[in-house]
Amino acid sequence: RAIALALFAIGILVNFNLIEPSNPKAGRVGWYYLISEQWAKDHLHVLLGLLPIGVSSLFSFYFCVALWRYGTTYSMVVHASPCNPWFSPFFGTLALCGCQFFGPRWFPLLSNLGIFVFVESVLLMFMEVNKDMEAANDLRDFLDAIGGKRTELARLKKTESETLQNDPDRASE
Repeated sequence: RAIALALFAIGILVNFNLIEPSNPKAGRVGWYYLISEQWAKDHLHVLLGLLPIGVSSLFSFYFCVALWRYGTTYSMVVHASPCNPWFSPFFGTLALCGCQFFGPRWFPLLSNLGIFVFVESVLLMFMEVNKDMEAANDLRDFLDAIGGKRTELARLKKTESETLQNDPDRASE
């Protein structure tokens, strides 16, 4: 929460030009601008503009690996290979990071495209989560049905043993 709050505050500072010296290219250029240009004081504004998406990308890589491990080893729906749909957010994160690299000409388009691809890959993963939840519900229903039959059989067996105890003629049969 603290990191999210700090990134939110940085976003406010950068987008409302509350940082001095401000750079008019902040929010309009990617990492390429910082790498290719000679460092100046106003580059801090650009760096802080790129920092929230960079930090979010690092956390996204971690969650992508965690989700992929879950989908490969623990999910209810078993896939035949480790290259399964649970890995889709990884490609979205790659697009998110890669599209933050370009210069002023391509950055506005590709930055938004990278965010779009990332969101779509997360939505694709949610379809897998839904399948996993449906499989878990099916298993629960199956186990409930088995439990009901077990209770029914136990009741029948108890009734039968009581009948045999009450009727000695049937016990000899």
